[in-house]
Amino acid sequence: MALDNVQPRKTSLKKLIPTFLLLILGVFAVHAVLNLVLTIPSVVITPTAIASSVCNGTLVEIGNPPPTSTGILRFACPSAGAFTVSAAGIATPTLTLPTGYTGIGFTAHSSPDCNTFTNLISGTSMNLSPIGDYDFCASYDTPGGTLSSFTVTFSS
Repeated sequence: MALDNVQPRKTSLKKLIPTFLLLILGVFAVHAVLNLVLTIPSVVITPTAIASSVCNGTLVEIGNPPPTSTGILRFACPSAGAFTVSAAGIATPTLTLPTGYTGIGFTAHSSPDCNTFTNLISGTSMNLSPIGDYDFCASYDTPGGTLSSFTVTFSS
């Protein structure tokens, strides 16, 4: 009788061995996946110019200055916009307005006038978009005389 009890235990242990083996293999398989290490290499991205000027920044005043002490002047290249946005992006303008100018911004080259334009604030990042040609619009308030030239630089 004692032998009858030993035989079923051996059989039940033999049935459990495949289960134990599967559990052990499962642990190793999970362990192998959890130790997967991948290295992403460094990549140098060359920045793309988002804006340019066909006249290399040599702008002219478009139209005639209004015969008043206040107004808005429009500046562009002789045959195109002052600058072209070729890819939308973030840029920071840097400029110092000379005496007499009260503000500067830009409008689409196709716009008939400078009645509405996007203001530029020196040192404040802005989104240059959409793609297209743009003219500068500069407001002034002066009793008369010469308004000095100045430079606007965009950097990203």
